[in-house]
Amino acid sequence: MGFNNMTKTAKIRSIVFLAVSALVALIGVNMVEVCRDAQIELAIKDPSDKVIVDGADFTLFFVSGVGILNGFMTLVILVACIGAMLLIGLVAALLLRFIALRKSWTVDDGEYKFCVWGFRLIAAAGFIIALIVTKLGMVLSIAAMVLLPLLFIRLIYLTALKKRSVTGAQGHFVQGTQQDFTQL
Repeated sequence: MGFNNMTKTAKIRSIVFLAVSALVALIGVNMVEVCRDAQIELAIKDPSDKVIVDGADFTLFFVSGVGILNGFMTLVILVACIGAMLLIGLVAALLLRFIALRKSWTVDDGEYKFCVWGFRLIAAAGFIIALIVTKLGMVLSIAAMVLLPLLFIRLIYLTALKKRSVTGAQGHFVQGTQQDFTQL
């Protein structure tokens, strides 16, 4: 079953899901770029050459303090960006789950397969673009800001989509019993 064999609502849901996933991935790439720029900007700032207090040279202490403060600010910016991306991914996943799947009790198997393959392509493209933007650096930051929000979307929306798909739901049936899709 391909895209052409899906119903109109399945096509709309699939396109909206892939567009939201691509938007979250692009926001993640932008956040990685923001963190990289902040790190570069903080690293470029050079403290004063000579710091003299009451005739004594305090340059070493001053430079060390500025370096520690720059490192702390980089860490704060990184944690804030990761937190923002996790929140964006969680909100997007919950909105997709409760708005797109609220009236749909059965889902085509083709829709699930199409969404999974499209999602994989979007995740791979976001990861590769972020690697290119950062010049193959900040791999853990890329994983936290691009892939973790997409993981939230996968776990919340695609798991519900699989449970609602006809073939995904058959694994939940007990032989010889009658269940409807609303109980899943």
